[in-house]
Amino acid sequence: MGKNYEQIREEERYEMAAMKRAGMRTVEIAEKLERDRSTIWRERKRNGYPSDGSYRPLHAQSMASGRRRGSCKVSQFTEQEQKEVKELLERQWSPEQVSGELRREGRMKISHETIYRWVWKDKEQGGELWKQLRGGRKKRRKRYGRKDSRGRLAGKR
Repeated sequence: MGKNYEQIREEERYEMAAMKRAGMRTVEIAEKLERDRSTIWRERKRNGYPSDGSYRPLHAQSMASGRRRGSCKVSQFTEQEQKEVKELLERQWSPEQVSGELRREGRMKISHETIYRWVWKDKEQGGELWKQLRGGRKKRRKRYGRKDSRGRLAGKR
């Protein structure tokens, strides 16, 4: 269809269910809704009812809304939250530990990937936070063209 992706709206979910009940195929539903057929297929697969796989628009809408509520945006990482994360990183905690602890205590829902992105962005801007990472100072080297010598003892067969 060639247009930018846009999430399926609630009305479209009801239309989709009605068309499916009327016996229309996925390709036909996609044409009617002016969507790509893979979008319709993915919507049905992702939000189908768990027990029998049938598509119920009310259930699908609640599933999609739940995922949206549960998702985190980097822009929602406030200065107060950054301060909390920074304090834990300065105690030599890994981003995985920081994320897990804050989530367990119910203080913040943040993924370790978000923390890593924030740390590397800070480094690009001249910050020193990356030095708090346990493996942050390790040099990683390319190994192509070399024989693998990891796990071998020198001078041994």
